[in-house]
Amino acid sequence: MIKRTPNIAAVYNFQDISSALNLAGDPEVIDKFAGSLTVFLQAQYIYPVNSGVSAFYLILESLKHDSLKKEVILPAYTAGSLVVAIKKAGLKPALCDISLEDFNLDTKVLSKSVSDDTLAAVAVHMFGIGIGSISQIKMTLPTGVTLIEDCAQAFGSRIRARPVGSFSDISFFSFNRGKNFPLYSGGCILVNSPDLSGKIESLCKQLPENTGAGIFAKIAAFYFATRPYVYGLAYQAISCFRDTVAPKDFKVCRISRIQAGLGIRCLEKIDIFLKARYEKGKFLIKSLKSETGLILPIISEDDYPVFNQVPVLFKDSTKLGIIEKKLMHSGLEASRVYKRPLHHMFELGYKPEDFPNANYLADHLLALPIHHLVSEQDIEKMIDIIKKNI
Repeated sequence: MIKRTPNIAAVYNFQDISSALNLAGDPEVIDKFAGSLTVFLQAQYIYPVNSGVSAFYLILESLKHDSLKKEVILPAYTAGSLVVAIKKAGLKPALCDISLEDFNLDTKVLSKSVSDDTLAAVAVHMFGIGIGSISQIKMTLPTGVTLIEDCAQAFGSRIRARPVGSFSDISFFSFNRGKNFPLYSGGCILVNSPDLSGKIESLCKQLPENTGAGIFAKIAAFYFATRPYVYGLAYQAISCFRDTVAPKDFKVCRISRIQAGLGIRCLEKIDIFLKARYEKGKFLIKSLKSETGLILPIISEDDYPVFNQVPVLFKDSTKLGIIEKKLMHSGLEASRVYKRPLHHMFELGYKPEDFPNANYLADHLLALPIHHLVSEQDIEKMIDIIKKNI
């Protein structure tokens, strides 16, 4: 295959990288990037760091010092790196099942999962689909349990006109390669509470500076490698660099200056890319809605999901592998995302059959690419292949 569209893509070009290099010479560029993010995300305080998982870890560090509680509740289907961060902070992961309506955590199950030892609950906006019941979640959590929004896959998404991340006192975003706002890596903490802001600021001031050694080359390589013709020709070599398992540990520091500069540049045009994800995703779901062999997320008309990828569940899981191969053969790369739920990735004290919805999602999910390099013809091709093979 000469041309192959990857399931992720850079939103910047070499002109943006060149501008980022110039901006990186400004010692205040990280603070300026934080200011730009504050406006875009409608936040009170923003603290950029080197990754989304670092942002989550710092949030946990800020919370644990005022409480003896140890449990942090996660949906059973999400990124394994969250478990690594919880353990790094000396806390204990606790799981709850997900809903097969929007593929996010099940609000009713969450309320039953809270114990006297619960420090925080993490509401993950999976696939860029905002949790429609996020306001109720916050209201139903007991006093002393902090709601943390994980917006890693949902940069730009809105729930009833409000940006994700604005419904809780604290949340975090990721700027990693496969995210909606990819700066190769990076992330930020969003804080809407002055009290928590002081604690986060104190922690961030102690972080080492990311000098950005090698970052320029990685940023440029990511842009080049995700061009469809390059990706098609060098697929085998590029695929060796995928992150397929959760890291055992991770470095925590500030974001690099060049990434902050690149972020400033990309924020000037990111609305175009986010709108394209929303429109293509809505069209895909609408086009496949009548297929009885599929389970698709239910999206409220009042919400604005900026799809990271479009999740599709195949009731007959044997069809999934066939369709994935046919899509790849046609030059389109789909993704299985996380092939196992968290209680299958880690020994957390649960039985394999626990969290049946999370198990089902992992076994039946194929996520379709939806970024700006996916053309209208590509979308039609996906729809045609799926309809002909289910």
